Amino acid sequence: MNEMDQKTQSKPVIDDDTGGDELLDHALAAVREQEPPVGSEQSAAGRVGRSLGLNAGPAANLTDYEALIPDYLAGRLNDAQRLLFEDEVRTSVPLRRALASAQAEGVGDPDAAVVQRPEVPRGKRTPSRAHRQWMYALAAAIALAVVAVLILPIVDGPAVRLARVESVEGMSLRQVGGKWVPLVQDDWIDDGQRLATKHKGTALLELEDGSKVEVAPRSLLMLSRGRSGDRLRVDHGDVIVQVAPQGDGTFDIATDDLVVEVVGTTLGVSHGTKGSRVAVIEGEVEVSHGGKTTSLQAGEQYGTRKTTATALEETVGWSREAERYVEILEAYADLQRDIEAALTADARHSTRLLDLVSAQTTVYVAVPNAPATIAEAYDAVEAFHDRLPANQFPPHESSAMIKEMVSWLGDVGDHLGPETVLALHWDDSDSPVLLLLAEAREGLRGVIADKLREVAQSVGSEDIGVEIVDAPEEAQEGRLAIWLKEGLFAATASPETFVELEATLNG
Repeated sequence: MNEMDQKTQSKPVIDDDTGGDELLDHALAAVREQEPPVGSEQSAAGRVGRSLGLNAGPAANLTDYEALIPDYLAGRLNDAQRLLFEDEVRTSVPLRRALASAQAEGVGDPDAAVVQRPEVPRGKRTPSRAHRQWMYALAAAIALAVVAVLILPIVDGPAVRLARVESVEGMSLRQVGGKWVPLVQDDWIDDGQRLATKHKGTALLELEDGSKVEVAPRSLLMLSRGRSGDRLRVDHGDVIVQVAPQGDGTFDIATDDLVVEVVGTTLGVSHGTKGSRVAVIEGEVEVSHGGKTTSLQAGEQYGTRKTTATALEETVGWSREAERYVEILEAYADLQRDIEAALTADARHSTRLLDLVSAQTTVYVAVPNAPATIAEAYDAVEAFHDRLPANQFPPHESSAMIKEMVSWLGDVGDHLGPETVLALHWDDSDSPVLLLLAEAREGLRGVIADKLREVAQSVGSEDIGVEIVDAPEEAQEGRLAIWLKEGLFAATASPETFVELEATLNG
């Protein structure tokens, strides 16, 4: 066996954890064996100090280093002197101040410190034995790090799980490590992971916050998490998303030509070669496209091209919940027709009342303050609620109180502004919450107080479940409260709605 064969035979083979451990032990032993002898550091420091012209002794003082500042700025220090000086500058605040002061005063040649330093003849570079030993130790440490990277198992950080697969039908896939694997029930979709459905393949995903994503056949998408919330990227196909309330963040849905910001609603998004389409089933969304932002409400849709427009019923026709979605869309369409029939006054352009309603509002109706119109508009809202799927939208328990209040508004119309707003949303327990808003004129409080006394006398009881409050904290859950503040009339049976309204007013 020749010398080359012997060297090859002596090299360790990295094929299991045992061989890796032995190699690590050898490398660590080599590092320990290269430690400098006792006293060598002090000797080296003394030699360097003498070569730099510093005072002999265990350590150079600040004055010695300050004396080198002019030569450092002029670029006259050799490599060893410069390295030692710069190392001291990094650890000594007084020396940094002295150097900065010298640079400000123009000591030496300020430009010389940044030009290339003259080469030192090779014959004069004679590293000390201690320096060579530390270089060997450094090389061994680098080799140790390389070996550790090669033989130790690579442990990735924990994946951020975004959505659980609630159900799968047909062929659906998810991307794992560059490969596509079948999607099965109870799988988790991680941050940045892509998902694809094939012909006749569908999937239903549930996010940790309760939001749900229904994926149509022949779709390609990706879920990710950003600072403002989760994002769904639709590269191709159709999805229907039920977005849970997002608090301060948003749930974003993006294609390559638009972005939809959602805080809590149900909508469908389609994307293909002919562009993108957004259809709102419930609630309201903001669509950004071409540098412009468009607000969409329930029953409305937006397409990036004219060819993407289609009937809303067709948009949701592929869904497992198609029948329920169509029922909701028809209810919104009927509501819109009824409200349009009730509105006979001139158009109003103020947005003050609109800006005061909750971001979770799903139905917003603004009607002129005419007694008959107010009653007709409320009847339309009640009919709309009755047409919604009963298993999803429970009965409105406070409707009798609200209806009485609407009747009063017709009687006190002369003390109100030009319009009354009815805003409806559902709270965390899926119970409907209705808020009445109007601008109040002088004398309204007295008129309402008189009406309350009349009702109390007619029923023979002072407790009629309706009261005027001076602050939101005085309102009680389940009792209709009327709050007058800064020229505003507000009525609701939800104290939390008053608190939110006050925060908006205080801005």
